[in-house]
Amino acid sequence: MVPLDVAGSRSCVLLGDHLQLPPTVFHPEADDLQINRSMFERLCVLGHQPDLLEEQYRMAPAISAFPRKHFYGGRLLDAPSVSERRQTKLVPSFLLLDLKSHAVQTASGSWQNQEEAKFCARLAAELQSTSLSASNDVLARDIGIITPYKAQQFLIESALNRRKLQFPVRVATVDSYQGQEFEAVICSTVRASHNSRSGIGFVADERRLNVALTRARECLLVVCHAQTVAQSKTLAALLEHAQQQRAFRTRPFCRCLWWCMPANKPIFASTYMTAFDCADG
Repeated sequence: MVPLDVAGSRSCVLLGDHLQLPPTVFHPEADDLQINRSMFERLCVLGHQPDLLEEQYRMAPAISAFPRKHFYGGRLLDAPSVSERRQTKLVPSFLLLDLKSHAVQTASGSWQNQEEAKFCARLAAELQSTSLSASNDVLARDIGIITPYKAQQFLIESALNRRKLQFPVRVATVDSYQGQEFEAVICSTVRASHNSRSGIGFVADERRLNVALTRARECLLVVCHAQTVAQSKTLAALLEHAQQQRAFRTRPFCRCLWWCMPANKPIFASTYMTAFDCADG
């Protein structure tokens, strides 16, 4: 605000999205003190109505369906060019993959999940190989992996280094991916525990989740431990959306062409936790 005051400006135009990444604040009482709010968000809270750019030009319709409805209340639409764009037939545009795994907290306080890191590296390798076999170099060259945690980023990079990839796959945290896009994105949510009181940390942050789910153009694969992430209302809504769209897969995954597996039968939200508790038993 200081530069605006010094310049004596009579008007100011702010460009941004207060529904995406918040400021990074490490104060333990940041939420209670509301010091993690951007100026954009504060102005919206005070009653200033932002003008929404109503069309999105990046995501395939199957990828944009959930963000458009859940984060933007149905006001955001697919541009005609997106709907008319030829979609890849190699894999479904959107899948949510439930992997039974376990996450641990590192000495630095970050989190990592060994099973999920190996699985994400395998997905990236198979997706690249399949794309190359179908002469789709555009997708093969442009695969990214997103994760909320730095420790998981290092673990996935290590798993990728043990695979023979023709093109590099970029791995980064959600915060690093703001403003970027890839043909295909694999999202590693990391947190996994059979203790319903363990929590899921800032994986539940709607604004970070919005960024993670809106980076892909043609293919979005979300890897999670469904029982754990269902603690978040937003992620529970994403799970229900995936089931409704027949885009939900759970173990066991077949060794190749895992995306061709028939969709699992929908589990209603009210019985979601019970159903997975039984499956784990």
